[in-house]
Amino acid sequence: MEMKSYEDMAWQLGINTIETVHRMKSAEFVTLGEEMLKAAKLIQNGGALATQGEIYEAYQRCLRLMSYLQVVESMGLISAAEYRDFEIQILSLTQRLQSAYKTATSSETPQC
Repeated sequence: MEMKSYEDMAWQLGINTIETVHRMKSAEFVTLGEEMLKAAKLIQNGGALATQGEIYEAYQRCLRLMSYLQVVESMGLISAAEYRDFEIQILSLTQRLQSAYKTATSSETPQC
């Protein structure tokens, strides 16, 4: 009886994991990548993330991407080295976004 319960739970966990990976692959994971590419293209063409809101959204996308990559790495879909490369890039980008946010904050604060 206990073995059957374990087997059912293992099957359910396996199915849930596969469904999660599929959703990540086909939905928000792809959207995150596309949004990051759009922001990069904007900046490359001389544009900027002009408002605190845009900077904050970019920062949140970085954090969500990091969370997804942690899951993907723990599942063995990417290697630890690949994850580390992504992590370094994301941490570098988030530091720049934090600096940009502080700059935007100080420029939006009224001077007396």
